Amino acid sequence: MILVLMAIGAISIYGYTSLGWMKEAVYALIGGVCLLPVMVILMESDALHSADQVKLPDSMVEKYPAPSNVKVIVEE
Repeated sequence: MILVLMAIGAISIYGYTSLGWMKEAVYALIGGVCLLPVMVILMESDALHSADQVKLPDSMVEKYPAPSNVKVIVEE
């Protein structure tokens, strides 16, 4: 994965210096191909960890209260 990120970075630098690519195109290439997937993986990992720990933000509990017809099982 790191090799792919380094290759995209090298292609971007080469494109900017030798091929005359616009600076914005290089930013879009690096951001879209390199940074965005990493951010998605981190956010997904955090969501899975929170779900595993059975943690919800207080705002979610207030917005979506537990239905009254569902039995709550408390583990001790």
